[in-house]
Amino acid sequence: MAEEHIATGISQLGLSLLYPAITRAPANGKHVVVACVGGESHDLGARMVADFYEMAGFSVRYLGANVAAGQLIDVVKEDPPDLLALSVTMTYNLESLRQTVDRARSAVGDGMGFAIGGPACASTPGLAALIGADVAQPDVVAAVQQSAALLSSEVS
Repeated sequence: MAEEHIATGISQLGLSLLYPAITRAPANGKHVVVACVGGESHDLGARMVADFYEMAGFSVRYLGANVAAGQLIDVVKEDPPDLLALSVTMTYNLESLRQTVDRARSAVGDGMGFAIGGPACASTPGLAALIGADVAQPDVVAAVQQSAALLSSEVS
């Protein structure tokens, strides 16, 4: 367990040092909120996903780990994003994911897309269809590409 925390800390430091050097595509006018669901403390993957969205031209608001559903709903109601991207590493947090998606959809309506990711999502076949996620790719590049295609088709 301690080794995992050390490795995560080193990885986070490396990402923060590389961040100023990332190449960004021109802004695409789309806004994404990225967060880990309530109870989920593993946020390194979500941080990397947020950076990939930013590199692809999205405006990104990264909320971090363990974001309670009520707080997340407040954020999306205040400034509704085009896409809400939620991360889940541990399978015991999948119920939190389902509840968060349901509450966000009720609060904002169908105008907001949903992306899900993380090891728990990847190891649960059919999860995306079950909760109505628009984007569910095990690969971050594919997820960002699918998100861009989804959001650009909504404009056409």
